[in-house]
Amino acid sequence: MVNKRYPIGDLRLPHLVGWVTDTLNVDLTKSNKAQNFPEEDKYPKPNITSENWKKLLDLQVAYSIKVIDRVVRAHGQTLHDIFTLRNSLFKRIPDIVLWPKCHEDVVKIVNLANVANMVIIPFGGGTAVSGAVECPINEPRCIISLDTSQMNKILWLDKENLVACCESGIIGQDLERELGVLGFTTGHEPDSYEFSSLGGWVATRASGILKVIYV
Repeated sequence: MVNKRYPIGDLRLPHLVGWVTDTLNVDLTKSNKAQNFPEEDKYPKPNITSENWKKLLDLQVAYSIKVIDRVVRAHGQTLHDIFTLRNSLFKRIPDIVLWPKCHEDVVKIVNLANVANMVIIPFGGGTAVSGAVECPINEPRCIISLDTSQMNKILWLDKENLVACCESGIIGQDLERELGVLGFTTGHEPDSYEFSSLGGWVATRASGILKVIYV
């Protein structure tokens, strides 16, 4: 078995298959085919009143109520999440996905949710293993998935004090690449930094193998 994704990818693990077979009692001759993506009618329709629907449209923020967009933002990357995707259904998913482009858009969404009693679940890179993006099964209110992917800029960089102001949706590898062009680094590398967002790092107090290398 060879992994070519990382620099150590040429490291060979000739005994791994045997270890997995003997220790975990896994029969590798049997395949477990994942289900096709379920039909839309298998998932609940958006739980949005006509009054709230009008208010959401008035925000003039990009949105989607497609099942695929809602399901993608209903889970993280735990083994339970992946198993559910392959074999079952999520019992509760967001009712609508919103893509704000700036701080002001987020303020509008939060203010509306506060007034109209709607739920907001922020969504960044979708790599969470903390359950943070899961929808409570018995939540009767409209659930908004606030996708931060369009808020992905470095707003300013104070080179003297080594402080940067960035939008929460910027992905780790993009942030590191752009800072590298300027001769800087975040000094933070959680295991998921290729796909996870800065906002997610802050929200989950993310760590990783290189978290304290520059301390």
